[in-house]
Amino acid sequence: MVLENSKANQKTYSILMIDGDNIRLYNNINYAAGDEMIRDMSIVLKGNLRPSDYIARWRVGDEFMVILPDTPLEGAKIIGERFRLAVKEASKSWLFPTTISIGIASYPTHGDNINALIDKAESANKHAKDQGKDQIVLAD
Repeated sequence: MVLENSKANQKTYSILMIDGDNIRLYNNINYAAGDEMIRDMSIVLKGNLRPSDYIARWRVGDEFMVILPDTPLEGAKIIGERFRLAVKEASKSWLFPTTISIGIASYPTHGDNINALIDKAESANKHAKDQGKDQIVLAD
């Protein structure tokens, strides 16, 4: 609904694909530790959302998708950086310090439908991980 409204009203929105960088360290202990890390990460992310934003677990593992209505690419980058720093800081008290990689795509810059934007944001997230993790990459 949010996405349809954005298109109908010619407003921009952005999608962030967020992936934890260190889940293997937790899962090597046991999957309960990995689940706890995912829960803690979700609490930090939710605590940094605006009232208009949406967050959901994505696929399997420690991936999240965040939808930012009425948010152009530069605004999404600022919010993504807030997420990245918040997880990094909060995780200092966790079992292992944890970082996140973020890929960002925006409508209409990177596509005109949700599937295209998800693909672009996932590709950007993969580049963030491939380039050393703990960073934000904007879609091409």
